[in-house]
Amino acid sequence: MALNFTIALLSLQRALLDAITPQLRAVSIMQEDPSSCTAYFYYSGELSDETIELWSSAITEASAGLGVDFNVFGNFLKIDSLNQIPIQGCYAY
Repeated sequence: MALNFTIALLSLQRALLDAITPQLRAVSIMQEDPSSCTAYFYYSGELSDETIELWSSAITEASAGLGVDFNVFGNFLKIDSLNQIPIQGCYAY
């Protein structure tokens, strides 16, 4: 069974509800293969360990919401505020 991308997007958005921090600029999600997708967290400034843990928990929560056959992976990318965020995938935030 293939991953429904719309369900993955909604699962990530739900997981982000309590994970938005001042450093976070955007979150996009891109389907990598039929059973997984990657969430890209774009941020500016410095990250604390607590922020990394918060965002990692959101990735885990999004993945758990899809069931055992599907995975959401995370990637944290620093792009300071004057630089353009790349257009890829679908934006969840």
